[in-house]
Amino acid sequence: MTALVLSALAFLFAFAIYFAVLAGRRTAPGAFLDAGSALPPWALMFAGAGVTVGGLGLHDHFLLTAVYGLQYSHVALGLTLAALCGAMAHKRL
Repeated sequence: MTALVLSALAFLFAFAIYFAVLAGRRTAPGAFLDAGSALPPWALMFAGAGVTVGGLGLHDHFLLTAVYGLQYSHVALGLTLAALCGAMAHKRL
């Protein structure tokens, strides 16, 4: 790894830490879950499903597809439905 790439990665890491600390000092911890209840429920539904599916790596998706075949697509549908039910329950609370 060249010195230029290493210095660029170090700069980006410091930049990310700086903004994380800055955001952490300005907001309460509860605001990170649903933006302080400023998000509409439909946005929370799609964001929750997207973060859950996106949390798995590409290798994990291929592994689960290899193990379960095309039936694995139902996992994404189930996660979307679970996020929808969660958003509806969140709105009721």
